[in-house]
Amino acid sequence: MVNGTTIRIDISGGFSKKIFQNGTQGKNATDSTFSQRVIYFKGSALRFWQRRHNQYKHLNFDRGLLSFVSIGRNTRLGEGVTIHRSILENQSTRVKNKVFLMGNSHVAHDCLVGNNTVFVNNAVIGGHVEIDDYVYLGGQSAVHQFCRVGKHAIIGAGTTIDGDVIPYSSAIGSRGHLSGLNLVGLRRRSFSKDDIKKLRNVYRLLFAPEGTFNERLSEVRENFQKDNLIREILDFLEDNSNRPLIHPKMDKF
Repeated sequence: MVNGTTIRIDISGGFSKKIFQNGTQGKNATDSTFSQRVIYFKGSALRFWQRRHNQYKHLNFDRGLLSFVSIGRNTRLGEGVTIHRSILENQSTRVKNKVFLMGNSHVAHDCLVGNNTVFVNNAVIGGHVEIDDYVYLGGQSAVHQFCRVGKHAIIGAGTTIDGDVIPYSSAIGSRGHLSGLNLVGLRRRSFSKDDIKKLRNVYRLLFAPEGTFNERLSEVRENFQKDNLIREILDFLEDNSNRPLIHPKMDKF
């Protein structure tokens, strides 16, 4: 479902053969009452957009603007999945390659969902959220608008995220907090024991109770500036963000 309009696409043969809109077959996907057009490319992406007559899930949405949803290769959309197009002119909500959106999961407007990510049933993300590659969102988890979730992170089932989650980490809890590294995911993706040990040391240094976070970050930067693995964390922390950083509970550290 895209913006409240049901789209069913028969992909037998490896590409879109027939397009149905609200149960009615369209000749070229432009003759429905929703004035909706679908462009499809063999082995590439699907882009959906609507101009008028749609009911968009944003109070300030301009129905006359042209905007998109872009879905990459080998992406699987489960039953009841919803994806909203951008609320900005000529911009896209983007879902990249090899993404698995399970039943009733939701991607809001202007989000970026990276490669090889998984949304378990009923996982939802708000507008302008960035989900990086190889992220796993547990069932019924929710991510607040404008938050970022770094590469190889996992969000536990039923967890609510209201801040940024650093790469390689695990977040759990009704009010999400870090619980350590995503060890299962890292091992499944063949991270070496030495790399996992290095990530564990950096995690402990960043969130140690001594000193301020900026002081600890400076120490990590000084010691690991040229390390490509840790550089992923440093780059994530150096990017501007609209949300605070998720930390571990100090009594669980």
